Amino acid sequence: MAEFLPGYEMNSWGGVLGPAGIPTAIVERIAELGREAVQGTEVRRRFEEAGATV
Repeated sequence: MAEFLPGYEMNSWGGVLGPAGIPTAIVERIAELGREAVQGTEVRRRFEEAGATV
């Protein structure tokens, strides 16, 4: 896109959603697993190859 619109920058985010009332222990476990995933070298490499910042 930047080739056509100089200075163009796109920002995005990702997340995990669930229904209201999920027990705190489950929310914390999901968050822990997400942190572990993005700290892994393979996941981090793939994000960086795609131009993303972890």
